[in-house]
Amino acid sequence: GTATTYRPIRIYYSIAPTVPGTLTVEHIATDPGNNGLPLTESSVLLNNYGKEGYWTATAAGGLTGGTYGVELTAQGFTISGTPSEARVIKRTNSSSPWTLQGSHSAATGNVIRRTGLTGFSEFGVAYFDAVLLPVTLINFNGTRNNGINTLNWQTVSESNNKGFDLQRSIDGINFSSVAFISSKAVNGNSNTTLNYFYNDAPSQKTSNYYRLKQADFDNRTTTSRIILIKGEQPNAVTLSIVYPNPALNSLNLVISLPAPEKVDIAITGVTGNVLKQQTLNAAAGDNSSTIDISKLPRGTYFVKLTCASGCQAETKRFVKQ
Repeated sequence: GTATTYRPIRIYYSIAPTVPGTLTVEHIATDPGNNGLPLTESSVLLNNYGKEGYWTATAAGGLTGGTYGVELTAQGFTISGTPSEARVIKRTNSSSPWTLQGSHSAATGNVIRRTGLTGFSEFGVAYFDAVLLPVTLINFNGTRNNGINTLNWQTVSESNNKGFDLQRSIDGINFSSVAFISSKAVNGNSNTTLNYFYNDAPSQKTSNYYRLKQADFDNRTTTSRIILIKGEQPNAVTLSIVYPNPALNSLNLVISLPAPEKVDIAITGVTGNVLKQQTLNAAAGDNSSTIDISKLPRGTYFVKLTCASGCQAETKRFVKQ
């Protein structure tokens, strides 16, 4: 090592080798890779590793048998979380996955320990990194067929993943839960590609926005990008959705049309008197519109649509709080 990267390895036998011999050890200051991670031991998730290097121990002269412990001095390693929970990991060679052998012994400072080991190979350092994203999501999309919205997503790695809360919205802002889909990974940990899907049958035929809210077993969450699945093409002017209901300051509408149209939106009282009116130059398909109702007194009202070509949509009732 050097003055700033002093990284010795100490090996001590608890059970003597059956055949004596020699042992050559070396620290290699290159990234050893994360093949085999994440690993879990005693509820500690090991989802990151020391990229500053690894150690090799090569037996010669017939050295076999015995049980030993190891101490790795990981000076200059970046270890987040709780350093005393860092683990010694072991693999046969650079082509093999990292594994956990023997028993963990709490680290002291930058000295990482493990006991109950047999056979000599390569050693590294693994630890829990709370900042590391628990799931690598590489695909999230959706299609609509016969009134069913099918959502598909794919992960290439998962760490401590409990599952996914699939959420739906009609405006892309306000989302509600549709279903919770549990992780397919064993104990929430995987380094292989996993495929998920869910069939959603929304009661409305309008366009819907979706997102995934991933949750891990520590109740931390991350949210995916938002995708849009377009609704069915309407064959008549429809006041598809009125929300929220009851409403306090504003009322949101989703208006569906088979072709572009100028639409008059009227708010009326129970006697039919028009209290508020506005115009929307609507496109074919779903259109969103918001009406300020903050100055209306509390009570029951109706929304009525009339288009320039003379069509008239259904009237919908709402309550002003």
